[in-house]
Amino acid sequence: MNELIAFAGPMLVLAAMACGWTAEAVSPARSHGFLADMALGLGGSVLLAGALYGVNAFGPIGLIPIFLIGLVGGTIAIVAQRIFWRPAVA
Repeated sequence: MNELIAFAGPMLVLAAMACGWTAEAVSPARSHGFLADMALGLGGSVLLAGALYGVNAFGPIGLIPIFLIGLVGGTIAIVAQRIFWRPAVA
């Protein structure tokens, strides 16, 4: 388990940063902020990776597939936030 955290952790963080930056660049008007997008992307990427690890979907896997898993998880979380949790109109 510790090897998986050391191996996958940095890639999931990079994927979350990519999701947050892309979401802020594509639609900043519907955002809660850059840091909130990055935190949400990190949560989504960690949740998806943890769920896949829980069902033993991880075998011998490389860095690029882990990065892509993180991208998918972060994207799902950010899109769900943009759909269901609208920012307050000032």
